[in-house]
This record gives sequence, structure tokens and C-alpha cells, in this order.
Amino acid sequence: MPKSAPRALHKKAPRRQARGLRTREAILARAVDIASVQGLEGLTVGSLAEQLRMSKSGLFAHFGSKQDLQLATIEAARLIFIKKVTRPALAAPKGMPRLWGLVEQWLILVEKRFFPGGCFFSAASFENSTAGVALFVTASRRS
Repeated sequence: MPKSAPRALHKKAPRRQARGLRTREAILARAVDIASVQGLEGLTVGSLAEQLRMSKSGLFAHFGSKQDLQLATIEAARLIFIKKVTRPALAAPKGMPRLWGLVEQWLILVEKRFFPGGCFFSAASFENSTAGVALFVTASRRS
């Protein structure tokens, strides 16, 4: 093998990592949409892989289990909520203006159907999902 081979392989590694990250983000975006409508229990590896035109094994390369997929989906929804609701509301002065900002931003999120099923966390909090996932939903709502 030529001496340049390891360097060439090394240059391809960041591209593969970036592509893998983009794929993971696409998976989670779709997973958030599905879970907001069908709930976390309705989020299956098979249906998600089919909708994304991926193999199940390809999807499992990003998430080791259904519970890992559910937890990552909740985290992705949490980050969206922070970006769309919490951060804009924090621009308001403390007290009632900030509280009203939170309510207003949340209503905008729901009215614009950013999550196709409405409020992701309201839907997820009523679900009888895995204990670890339910705890994470509860903790996410508090943070």
C-alpha cells in the first residue's frame, strides 16, 4: 500500500462523519414529525426506515435500539423547542413580559404546526412509553 493511502483515508473520514451527522439529523427530523402525530410508541424502526428509504440496519447504525431512537427524538424535539420558543422568549424582560413571551412563542409553534401533531411534549407526556423515556420527557419539560 502506498504511503499516501493512510493520508487519503484520513481525509475521507471527516466527510464520512459529516455525511453520517447529516443522515442522523434527517432521521431525527422525520422521527420528531412521526412521534408528534403517532406518539413515541408509534415510532418504529421499520416504518421510519421505509419513509426515509433506508435499510433498518442503516438506521440502527445511528441508534442501537428503539429506546435510543426515542431518547434521541425527544432530545431533538427539545432543541427545536428551545430554538423556537425559549430563546425568543428570553429576549423579553424578566417577569410577566417573559412569561407572556413564552406563551406567545409556544402558541405560534402550535398554530404553525411546526410539529405536525401539535405540541410534541404535550403528546409525549400522556403516553405510556418505556419508563426511561417517560422520565426523560418529564425532565425535558422541566428544563
